[in-house]
Amino acid sequence: MLPSPPNLNLYDYSSLAENGIPQSPLTSFEDSEMDYEEEMRLCSPLGRPKRKRVITYAQRQAANIRERKRMFNLNEAFDLLRKKVPTFAYEKRLSRIETLRLAIVYISFMTELLNSPGMKN
Repeated sequence: MLPSPPNLNLYDYSSLAENGIPQSPLTSFEDSEMDYEEEMRLCSPLGRPKRKRVITYAQRQAANIRERKRMFNLNEAFDLLRKKVPTFAYEKRLSRIETLRLAIVYISFMTELLNSPGMKN
């Protein structure tokens, strides 16, 4: 004989969480645990609530300028490295990772060349 199905009231939504999944006592415990952890994260060590930092338009603009300058300097450094690493003239422009890998190989080759016994004389 088959067990009888549980008594469910299809029109009673009180046992469902916001996402529509039935909420067991364990689920509600986990939710309360997460709420506590979230509260602790939002509080300072002294127990006062942390203030959310508000970034002004001027601060955001200054950060954008700094980031633009940083990227410009990084791109210039890669361009200089591309000029120092030997490549064939007909090759396409090397990507950053290709440039770094080629530079590593080139430096290793030059180091071996300088440390070889034939160069010491």
